[in-house]
Amino acid sequence: MKIENLDPQLEMMCNLLSELEIEYCIDSGTLLGVVREGALLERDRDIDIAILENQQNKLIKLKSRLRDQGYKCRILSFYGQKFKFKFWCASEKRSIDINIFRESQDNEKFICPQTFPIIKNENPLFFYGRKIIRVVFGIIKNIGSEFDLNDFPWRIGTCHLTWAIPKDHFSSFEHLSGQIYVPRKYEEYLTFRYGDWKTPNKNWNFRSDDMGLSQKFPSKFGCM
Repeated sequence: MKIENLDPQLEMMCNLLSELEIEYCIDSGTLLGVVREGALLERDRDIDIAILENQQNKLIKLKSRLRDQGYKCRILSFYGQKFKFKFWCASEKRSIDINIFRESQDNEKFICPQTFPIIKNENPLFFYGRKIIRVVFGIIKNIGSEFDLNDFPWRIGTCHLTWAIPKDHFSSFEHLSGQIYVPRKYEEYLTFRYGDWKTPNKNWNFRSDDMGLSQKFPSKFGCM
């Protein structure tokens, strides 16, 4: 599959990951956009990358290389286990999320925590409550560079759900184009996550419609 006009930021990231011999795949909205449209989704504000836990130590070199290019980094942990490296740069409109997946205790899935504001009701009172939480947490995040989301104040303002991906899709990654790698059987994976992924859906909601998102607490999978 040849991709025309590959986004320069995505191309840079994929080339760097390959240079550092980090095994990875593009994931979520990034994968959907590249496969369906040959480009990143216009409304998507991050580049999604998935790695397995055995690649985590290599992210230190990646962090150093991206810092030299003007990127800042925030590391999120859950019960002391890192699950997300978020990179952003003032000159780029998209951040880069590297999500770290671990094998579940039953050996059937790879899992990664996902956090959301605990207030999800959309009436005006709750809408502004969510905005206040996001602003306050945003200020706190800017003070430091590494946080455990089970610590105060994160645990009182967020709920913890879990990406739970069938092991078969992340047991190995397929080459797609250039230095881009994707989940094994990536079209089946997109169907698992999005259903009819070939048809754009402007009303799709990550929290309620992502079939890879389990409502279970991450520790319920026995690996965190």
